[in-house]
Amino acid sequence: MQVPRAPALHTPRNTRPPTPNPQPMLAVQTAEENLLVRESDIASLTPVYPNRTRVVLADGRVAHRPGPPPPGPWQKLHHAYVNPQHLQRQGDHWKDPAGYLYPYQELTQPTEEPEENDLPEGLLTLELQGKDRFWRTDSGLIPCDLDWEQGSHFL
Repeated sequence: MQVPRAPALHTPRNTRPPTPNPQPMLAVQTAEENLLVRESDIASLTPVYPNRTRVVLADGRVAHRPGPPPPGPWQKLHHAYVNPQHLQRQGDHWKDPAGYLYPYQELTQPTEEPEENDLPEGLLTLELQGKDRFWRTDSGLIPCDLDWEQGSHFL
């Protein structure tokens, strides 16, 4: 039995659907501006008096935010939290891009995680037929097991 073709909900070819879970952002304030920064662009977070956190960005800018350092992908380094890929070893210290030094201790270097790709090979569109969703691929239709909210991220 052949499934009738329904109008496509997403038609552009050679475009990648948006990532459903974008990388977390952190609001910080530099001397010049307020920024939303990706967690991966933060080199270090250090608690400072009074109840503030100094945030050093990967490009060397220094910012602050209220409260203690938030949870995130950082590693504890004495009293600070750091992203090892943005630090340089300098003798018996680690140095962040703004020049702040931290006593040396062994840190785990992050490994590149392969990007998850649960989308079918040769994906062209996401189609709605009645209440059912299908991936249209180069090789035909494949039932889509995403609920409407998950599938809508690809529209």
